[in-house]
Amino acid sequence: MPAWKTAAAHGEVLCEKFVAGIEVTVGILGDNPPRALPTLEIVSERPLYDYAAKYTAGQSHHVIPARLPEEGVAPVRTPRSGRIAPSVAATSRAWTSSWMAAACPGCSR
Repeated sequence: MPAWKTAAAHGEVLCEKFVAGIEVTVGILGDNPPRALPTLEIVSERPLYDYAAKYTAGQSHHVIPARLPEEGVAPVRTPRSGRIAPSVAATSRAWTSSWMAAACPGCSR
């Protein structure tokens, strides 16, 4: 946990458990009410979306909107990974709920 200790020395830390599947992010704007922007799928050319994948040219690219079903309650299997993925609507709701629970001001991603 050296990375956790180093980060914690600078303030609060949010740590996420690894979940196999596609990497999706959603920007959130405003706070009354918060508005979810289109989903963004991050495709890494490396085994994980790590620092090198993010900051080295050619090691990752983005797909907008993410390759998720638009609607639906039931998850579906994604063509690329074969893993379960929620719909765009469910992903946006989850991000907005998380954003509100974390009391993020203004905007976030």
